[in-house]
Amino acid sequence: NTYMRARELDPDNPVINQRIGYVYTQTGELIEAKKHYEAAIAREHNFAPALAGLGYVFRRFGEDASKVALEDMLEEQRTQKLLERD
Repeated sequence: NTYMRARELDPDNPVINQRIGYVYTQTGELIEAKKHYEAAIAREHNFAPALAGLGYVFRRFGEDASKVALEDMLEEQRTQKLLERD
């Protein structure tokens, strides 16, 4: 991967880390994306593309957590209804 090679040559470059984060975001690898966005922000605190990418990742984490919580709640309701029948 070109970005990974670029990172080997310049590991502290915030643009490279942001771009790698973006690629991971697009492939759904959000934990890896988060690491690279945070690396970019650590080098340049106001780097808007990395801040936006990290915000998107956190939003996706929240959506995933909400989805899991909703699924758990629905499963609990189904179980409760089955128990009430008995």
